[in-house]
Amino acid sequence: MTFIYRLLSGSVHGGTVGLGFLDDNPDEFDINARNHPRRSPLAIALSSRLLLETTFLRDSGEETEQTAKYYYIKDKVFLPLKDVIAGAAPNL
Repeated sequence: MTFIYRLLSGSVHGGTVGLGFLDDNPDEFDINARNHPRRSPLAIALSSRLLLETTFLRDSGEETEQTAKYYYIKDKVFLPLKDVIAGAAPNL
């Protein structure tokens, strides 16, 4: 989770490493919004997983009774998309 946080934090704050990681064409710098069909699903999946894990941690501390929903989303929604997400990830 630390890797995901650092990755997304870098791109949010304009870091060149984060932008390069989430940009389909990192060598073509452009300040205008562009569609990134390969990497957008990865960015959405990473931010969703980070939110999911943060929610699970909150549940652990505050006993919000959302543990069953966490496992449902992780096991039934997120993990089945693993191969799709892996196809969008760059080789590190």
